[in-house]
Amino acid sequence: DFTGASFKGVKPNILVAPGLGYSLGDSGFRLRGDFTLATMNGDNDRDFYETSFYEGLLTAQYDVVNLFGDSDFKLYLTAGAGLLFYYSKLYDIQTRSRISESPIPSESSFSANPVLAGGFEMGYPLSQNLEINLGFVERALIGNDYMDAFASGSSDDLYGNLTVGLTFYLKDKKDVNMVEMDRSKYNRLISTIDSLENTSNQGDPEEIARLEMESKDKDVKIQILENELDSLRAKVVKIDTEKRNIPPAPDSEALLSSPRYRIIVASLPSRTMAQRWIDRSNLDKSEMIIVYVSDLNTYRVIYKSYDSYEAARKEQQQVKSVVSDAWIKKF
Repeated sequence: DFTGASFKGVKPNILVAPGLGYSLGDSGFRLRGDFTLATMNGDNDRDFYETSFYEGLLTAQYDVVNLFGDSDFKLYLTAGAGLLFYYSKLYDIQTRSRISESPIPSESSFSANPVLAGGFEMGYPLSQNLEINLGFVERALIGNDYMDAFASGSSDDLYGNLTVGLTFYLKDKKDVNMVEMDRSKYNRLISTIDSLENTSNQGDPEEIARLEMESKDKDVKIQILENELDSLRAKVVKIDTEKRNIPPAPDSEALLSSPRYRIIVASLPSRTMAQRWIDRSNLDKSEMIIVYVSDLNTYRVIYKSYDSYEAARKEQQQVKSVVSDAWIKKF
């Protein structure tokens, strides 16, 4: 409504806004509350106004520079809401006579109105705890067009402020190279280190010397073993490739040419298994043969054959020490 400030006797627009905030770690977000005391004025071709107000504002801020990495420079986007208490007077420029007031003094000293706020703030650190700021925040009154004591009828009133200020951090910013530790834990750690150092300094010299000698002896033994191993590796191992003398297999036809008393030591379902049994046996193999019994579909291993039962029985008693179920069969 009133965008000028050219009439004589105009008072300066002054704003003081102390506040308190809380930073949410290294996320780039911070919350803050500000209390503003201000006077402002403006004019058009005919009239001018003067307004005094108090404002409480809660805002959330986000440092967009945080999206691109760590930097000393900060650029906060600001959004919030609050409550405004104002008193405004409208005057005629020519006569300096009062035209209107908001609110009406007989009804209230100040007009309370909700506001929405949005803007930005730039910051740069002067020290570890102190930051200089430059920002602008625009406010919109909700449902009120009388902040300048004049109703234009077009929309609710807007007002903004350009600020220069300082931000003081109550808590030191953390050094990434420093580790925080509870004082009691730190004292216990120092005590443990001192105890270990004392134990190390109080070691028995004779015991230390003995351990050093044992270590040297072990080193010498290891060296001797390594030398012997190298010597063994250097030797050429001769592999005996000569064929061993294998006794001839017994003549099955000759042994089975006539009925005799046979000592049977195994009965197996296949010739392969019977031969494997013979190969693994510790018995005398000079007369050991395999006979297939078609009626029983089995392969029997005959240990030895005798002309008389007595001779076969005598040998059977000795064989039973190795094969407990050996039996005699005449065929």
